[in-house]
Amino acid sequence: MINPIYKRKGIEIFVLVRFDPHNLKRIGTLMKRFGKHPDVERVWSVTGEEDVVLFLNCASMEEFSDFADAYLFQPPVDGFLSLVVLKELAKEASV
Repeated sequence: MINPIYKRKGIEIFVLVRFDPHNLKRIGTLMKRFGKHPDVERVWSVTGEEDVVLFLNCASMEEFSDFADAYLFQPPVDGFLSLVVLKELAKEASV
């Protein structure tokens, strides 16, 4: 049996998120909401201009659009960039 967390829906999307630094209280609340959302599989804190990278697995682009409307077009998000996976070119690299 496949663990439901690894069950693919179809569209894999990396989302680079930049927060408004003047809204720290809302950032913590939003991070908790990201972690509980069923389409969000992974969340990373990163260096650079963006603050967080999300990995989503959505059933459709409409589902992603709904996610963006509810989470990414709202404060404290200051901007985001979405990268939709077209195809996987390689599996995990051997060490």
